[in-house]
Amino acid sequence: MEASCTYLPVSIVDYLLSESSIQLKPPIRQRYETVALFADVSGFTALCEAMAAKGPGGDEFLAKHLNSYFELLVKIMSSQGGDVFKFAGDALLVLWPPPDTSAWSTKEDERKEQMRQHLITVGRRAGQCALEIKDKLMDAKLEEGVSLSVKVGVGCGDINILHIGGVFGRMEYIATGNALVQAFQAEHHASTREVMMSPECYENVKQHFDVQLKEGKYPMLKSCHDPVRKVSVMKTAHMSKHGTINEGVLANVGRYVPSAVLPFVKHHEEKWASELRRITVLFVNLGMKESDLSDENSDLGLVQNVLEAVQLAVYK
Repeated sequence: MEASCTYLPVSIVDYLLSESSIQLKPPIRQRYETVALFADVSGFTALCEAMAAKGPGGDEFLAKHLNSYFELLVKIMSSQGGDVFKFAGDALLVLWPPPDTSAWSTKEDERKEQMRQHLITVGRRAGQCALEIKDKLMDAKLEEGVSLSVKVGVGCGDINILHIGGVFGRMEYIATGNALVQAFQAEHHASTREVMMSPECYENVKQHFDVQLKEGKYPMLKSCHDPVRKVSVMKTAHMSKHGTINEGVLANVGRYVPSAVLPFVKHHEEKWASELRRITVLFVNLGMKESDLSDENSDLGLVQNVLEAVQLAVYK
């Protein structure tokens, strides 16, 4: 069952490990400062059409190409300490997990400086990560006349991870906050094959990158002067700092893993979990403002009540 931990971001698993209570009582707010990277891949429609033209075997070719592409994408991000937080169709959100502060100073001003230095380091890592994606994965040719490209946005600031739900033991997690807003806005200002960084994030790392200002405001990264050394991909995958994963933690982890995947994980048959199905998708707009989710003083009761109602309606 420890394999189920690989289906969750490091920041979620680490939070569950840090909690002594076995029973989670949502809603819960997890808050820290970090850097976010948002990558949007283009070319999926053309790829799907090309694979469909191959007939019944096209689905297998499609899965093979996408797995290869995203495997390399995730490997690049992991080599810079980044952790995939969410896949959203043909896009993905990457967060840099919070630092281990156990050895930091107990003095407030010194801790602030240590956090500032940490944000500079992960900002540099995110920039390097984005440039490597640009160098290695832009215009990746998968089939004759079919290629995938990507554009990237990077931002920094506060992150709120909301742990909500709980109906029939099922938990959900969502991220909000300024780091995401900046990353989304930077990506929005980028064209395909471009890497954009928010002005706030660039201010922290400007001495380490060559840029070209776009629209007079948004720094488009061109190159890196003095790259930070990469980290082990295996270390990124197992960077939790709170020790052994016990049965209580595994039970909580299982509450976040999609129910369609969990049976395969329990029986060590993850390779069979990749399957193609005809499904019905229900998209629900919760009608909430960013302030309802990201404000530290906001009441999470509304968010919790809305998701509980959605879970009850869907699961029944």
